[in-house]
Amino acid sequence: MYCALHDVIFTLQSNNVTDSSWIVCLTDGASNKVRYTEFEKELRKSSPNLHLIIVGINLPQRYQDHIRQLCTKFSQEDSKGCFIPTEADADAIENAFGAVASRIPVSLTFELDGKLTDGECLSFMEKYFPNFIEKDDKLLKTVRIKFLFRRVKIFDENNEFNFNDRYESLGSSLMKVMLREVENLDFLFHL
Repeated sequence: MYCALHDVIFTLQSNNVTDSSWIVCLTDGASNKVRYTEFEKELRKSSPNLHLIIVGINLPQRYQDHIRQLCTKFSQEDSKGCFIPTEADADAIENAFGAVASRIPVSLTFELDGKLTDGECLSFMEKYFPNFIEKDDKLLKTVRIKFLFRRVKIFDENNEFNFNDRYESLGSSLMKVMLREVENLDFLFHL
C-alpha cells in the first residue's frame, strides 16, 4: 500500500498538478513498512489540493488511528481526506464508495468518464443540436453553446451543489430545470 501511495503522490507532484486531486485507496490494512518513510515525507510535503481517502475493509482497530492520520495528512487543516471503515461484503463496500463519492466534488467526478477530444466534443454537439439550427449557422450554435456553458458552470463551481449532503436527487432536479430552460431557448429560436 505504501509503495503504491508513494508512487501516486510522487507522480502527481512531479507533474505539477494544480487542480484538486483525490487519491482513493482500498485496503485491508495489511502492508509492510517498505518505503513508508518515503511515502510519509511525500505526503507531508504534498500540496494542499491533494487529498487522500482510504477505505479500510475489516481494518483492525489498532490500524484505524494511524490510517486517519494519513488521510488528514497528519492533521493538516486544509486536508479534505478521510478514513472510511467498511465490512467485507458487497453492500458495505458499495456504501463506502458512496461515501467516497459524496466527499469528492461532483464536478471532479466528471473526469472519471475520461476527457473528450475536441473532435468527439464537436461530434456530440452536432448530434444534439436541434434540427432548426442549420449546419453552417455559426451564430445560433455559438449562442446555444454559451447558454449551455453558463449552466454547466453552476455544476462546476457551486460548493452547495458539489458538496450537497442534504437534498436527495439535487443533481437530477437541477438537470431537469436546466433542460427545460434549454427547451425554452430552442422554442424562442425556432419562432
